[in-house]
Amino acid sequence: MLQPHIRVPFIIDDIYGGFAKASGLLRIESDALLLEFQVQENLFGGLMKGKPKVFRIPITALDSVEFKKTWFNSKLIIRVMRLRDLDGVPGAQEGEAKLKIRKQDRERAKEIASQVSIRLSEIRLSQMDDLE
Repeated sequence: MLQPHIRVPFIIDDIYGGFAKASGLLRIESDALLLEFQVQENLFGGLMKGKPKVFRIPITALDSVEFKKTWFNSKLIIRVMRLRDLDGVPGAQEGEAKLKIRKQDRERAKEIASQVSIRLSEIRLSQMDDLE
């Protein structure tokens, strides 16, 4: 069972060719990942912001959720089965959304990736059992 109390702040850089960025929260629901974000421009110090948006990705639509740490940053990479499952998420390309994670939020991001991977494995095993 997914733990719905985990939430992770994130940033999506380089939207609209670097003219904007999105910042928000990722959290787990019982059957979905929920992205809440707000897009703001980069030209005038972030003065102009769009309305907050909520985007729901069903667990069954996910291919994987992977945490990647490099020397300079950390990312949570969300991959979906179909392109339309990320339609509306800023910066999403080729069925993949890359969420930049701050250093202090790495452990929670790892926990989300782990929980989603376990849940996806459970779903796939259940589907295999149904085929037999």
